[in-house]
Amino acid sequence: MRMQDSGYTLTLSGLIRKRAELVADINGARDRLSDMMSSLDVLDQAIRIFKPDIDFEALPVRRVPPPHVAFRGELARFLIDYMRKAGKPLNTRELAVAVMDARRLNVADAILLTKITHRVGNSLRKLRSKGFVANERDAPSGKPGAMQRWWLVQKGRVTHEEARVVTG
Repeated sequence: MRMQDSGYTLTLSGLIRKRAELVADINGARDRLSDMMSSLDVLDQAIRIFKPDIDFEALPVRRVPPPHVAFRGELARFLIDYMRKAGKPLNTRELAVAVMDARRLNVADAILLTKITHRVGNSLRKLRSKGFVANERDAPSGKPGAMQRWWLVQKGRVTHEEARVVTG
């Protein structure tokens, strides 16, 4: 295939490269679907050994949770682990972006970012009530809804200055 030199050669080659990636992803998804269908057939055959007259259509189907839903305690564990590794105070939005990155969610989606930021804030408030984290307003603006800066409570230390001494 020969591309015309129209000044968009780099753009066109990038689009063609992206298309090739998508085709490869689609083929991989088809292969995974084929493997899952084979596994399902094997399971169906095994179930029929124990209950030959089973109606698979009548069985309940589990819904797959959306990617932004966390299981019980998962978000809190992630936040504690991430804050421990960071070793410095982080604001709520930074933590929300880290959660989204870890789950491969689109950080550019402003609505989803706001939703995850609220969930992270709620989880951090619960952790604060249990004594695991402490916080202060990130910017002394006095505005309601301003970002909070959070850090792990270490050895009973709860102020930002003391936490800074401990974390370096």
